[in-house]
Amino acid sequence: NDRPWLYRFVAHVLAPFILSKWVRAVLFIIFMGWICFCIAIIPSGIQIGLDQKLSMSLDSYVLEYFEAISSLLAVGPPVYFVVTDGHNFESIHGQNQVCGLPS
Repeated sequence: NDRPWLYRFVAHVLAPFILSKWVRAVLFIIFMGWICFCIAIIPSGIQIGLDQKLSMSLDSYVLEYFEAISSLLAVGPPVYFVVTDGHNFESIHGQNQVCGLPS
């Protein structure tokens, strides 16, 4: 008995208890339930990361920048343009027809 008390406790009490048949079954059910729960909450919109506005103090000049970006540079889904042959992209007028605002 020159082993530490924690080693004796794990070897003689905890390991036989965890490895008994009924405890293994219960632990397996608990872990499977935990995995199913974790998978179930993934589609509910867990947002990864910290909002940049929350990481700044209220008097920070960078906070004004983040607010300007979020209000003025609202970005939506990507837009794809299908342009047929013969469109002149070399002129400014041709580029503005595809990429510019209507005037």
